[in-house]
Amino acid sequence: MNSQVSQAAKAHQALTNGALSQAASLYEALIAASPETTCYYWYLGLSLLLQGQDLEAQLTWMSALDNAAPEAQTALITELVQVLKTEADRRDQQQDYQTAWELRERLLSINLQHLSLPASDNCHVLLNSLLAADVAALQTDTPGTLLHVLAMLQALPPALDSTLLLLVLKIVLENALIHPISLAFASACLPYAQPASAYAEVLLQAAKVALYVRSRANLATQFAQLILSLQPEHPDGLSLLFNSYLFSHHYVQAWETAHRIAATATTLPARAIALGQILQTSLLIGADWQEILTVSAAQRSALTALVATSTTVLEVNVALPLLLSLSQTLYLVDAPEIYRPLQNQIAALCQTSIEHHYRQFLPPRQVSPVFDSQNISPVKGDGHLRRPSPEARRVLDHRPLKVGYLSHCLRSHSVGFLARALLQHHDRDQFRIYVYFVAYQPDLKDPLQQWYHQQADQAYVFGTKAEEIAAQIAQDQLDILVDLDSLTLDITCAVMALKLAPVQITWLGWDASGLPTIDYFIADPYVLPEAAQDYYQEKIWRLPQTYIAVDGFEVDRPTLRREQLNISPDAVVYLSVQSGFKRHFNTVKLQLQILQRVPNSYLLIKGLADQAATIAKFNQLTEDMGVSPQRLRFLPRTSTEAEHRANLAIADIVLDSYPYNGATTTLETLWMGIPLITRVGEQFAARNSYSMLRNVGITAGIAYSAEEYVDWGVRLGSDPSLRDQIALQLHKSRRTAPLWQAKIFTRQMESAYQQMWQKKTFINSSLNLN
Repeated sequence: MNSQVSQAAKAHQALTNGALSQAASLYEALIAASPETTCYYWYLGLSLLLQGQDLEAQLTWMSALDNAAPEAQTALITELVQVLKTEADRRDQQQDYQTAWELRERLLSINLQHLSLPASDNCHVLLNSLLAADVAALQTDTPGTLLHVLAMLQALPPALDSTLLLLVLKIVLENALIHPISLAFASACLPYAQPASAYAEVLLQAAKVALYVRSRANLATQFAQLILSLQPEHPDGLSLLFNSYLFSHHYVQAWETAHRIAATATTLPARAIALGQILQTSLLIGADWQEILTVSAAQRSALTALVATSTTVLEVNVALPLLLSLSQTLYLVDAPEIYRPLQNQIAALCQTSIEHHYRQFLPPRQVSPVFDSQNISPVKGDGHLRRPSPEARRVLDHRPLKVGYLSHCLRSHSVGFLARALLQHHDRDQFRIYVYFVAYQPDLKDPLQQWYHQQADQAYVFGTKAEEIAAQIAQDQLDILVDLDSLTLDITCAVMALKLAPVQITWLGWDASGLPTIDYFIADPYVLPEAAQDYYQEKIWRLPQTYIAVDGFEVDRPTLRREQLNISPDAVVYLSVQSGFKRHFNTVKLQLQILQRVPNSYLLIKGLADQAATIAKFNQLTEDMGVSPQRLRFLPRTSTEAEHRANLAIADIVLDSYPYNGATTTLETLWMGIPLITRVGEQFAARNSYSMLRNVGITAGIAYSAEEYVDWGVRLGSDPSLRDQIALQLHKSRRTAPLWQAKIFTRQMESAYQQMWQKKTFINSSLNLN
């Protein structure tokens, strides 16, 4: 007997050590010596199963059961289940999740075939299996396993372990989000969702990834609807639903959701955010213009009251959308002397709240390693700058500056197309380049996104968690951090609000955010008026010629011709190619006035908006103004940017938008040699095209009033020789104009970086520092 116990211990040790063949041989010998001891059959079958001998394992177990009395079989199967469960748990502890997964699948099969266990017990077996699974197992086996769980969840009363189910839901959504069964699984979990807030948070994170990282707007919409089925007034769920409708171009539904958000808003911040969302969608669906202006005035009143009275720290999920909420004003009025001070106040309020929330996730602030290495500090005890030692100054003078670029648009996107020349021409002896991809899209097969990876000395990809991005930037200890998004993405704003680099800059993506943590806003002699510094929080840094330059654009073959649109070859074709946001009611009327005064002319309209609403809006205006709607053509979107640029050539003249000009569209128009008419305003967004025209040496088409805008439209439409002269001048400008000299622009930008760094690190006599 002692010998048999010793042999059993030896066999179990072999099994535990992974010597499976040896374990099988030992258990076979034990069965031969003691065929009535059923546990030996269980372990022999387990040894065979772990070697991939599935049939042999089943035959071994069945041989033990066949020899047992019928009334004893249930107890024996329970023994087998316990053996398999113990081994699965042991594999979990060893992080051998694939084997644990397979063992639990076997457990479920045995339970279903042989045991009359409660359905919830079987469901728990599968949930534990899913919980222990690694990513590979989930991706391979998720459909079949989840189908089992789905069937059980749909049949069970709500008595399941809700905490366990929540953990499994989180794992499934993190690792198999876009698999169709995952949404059905999430939906089936809702009856067991206790507490509802915990489930809503998991679904919210999944919806954000679906929308911003995986570019699955329709899937994000469905997850947002699940959240709202749990908590109908969940503020983040409603906001996510709003954005999902926007991204999927369901603008009417987005507008309806914005009104739903407004109906639940009980605080000034919530009301201001909701009014901004109503404004945004009202522009896209062509809502009544007077109503739009009324909503804008109400939002401005709410924001003014908020900054005058707020003394509390806001929740971060309120502070971030609030920071972006006033941006729709740029499309409506050209009044930076009113808009900018209010935006600065909002930004200061939000920055305090954002830092209060995210600072807990970051390590303590660190001193630059340059100063550490010289055993000095750049800051005196009173917080003022201190002159580095001569040794430290030599290090600062000669080491490359560490410059980081932060954006969610480093791909085939306007910002991606415009920023690439700067990164391409950077002097790598003087600058070390870091790129931080925000809301990175792994499913996007985009050569430009990959190109940005290759241009960086160090590139990082992130999802939607600002704290992860901020922690990496803090660890990298940059000298300069450049924000390419500004108010177009709240995640980027959150990172910039934390002041993670000594010098922080906004360039390219939008007008400045007003965050007090941003030091400089890049401009040029034209894109902002001389008095602009009076209402900017950021220091305006004017480059000597232009704030943007490119080497040109890729152009495909055109797919649009006049005969397709039933337009005669001798007709004058005007083109408005802007998103619905930029389609200001008064500017559209000016464009139709031009049509009235130029015989045999047509207006082509292209841009992101609700197509039916856009057509209805233009048709109503043409009727009011006595212009035939037959002189309008509405163009579909093109499949690529290169095709879009080629199709610009159908136009004789491009009519710019106001008070929000084109930017990338203007550059593309000028590159294609097409005359442009733009109205110059005061705000940054109303002077983009003006700056670009000046930087190709063109003044024809620059209007300083509504009357001049119409006059230029009529003049260029009536004078083909003037159009030809401008086109020739534009083509010649490619050789030497600052707008197309990206390498020179890069040197000017680099010089700005170096001067900013010197101002930050070296004593300035005007500061009167000791």
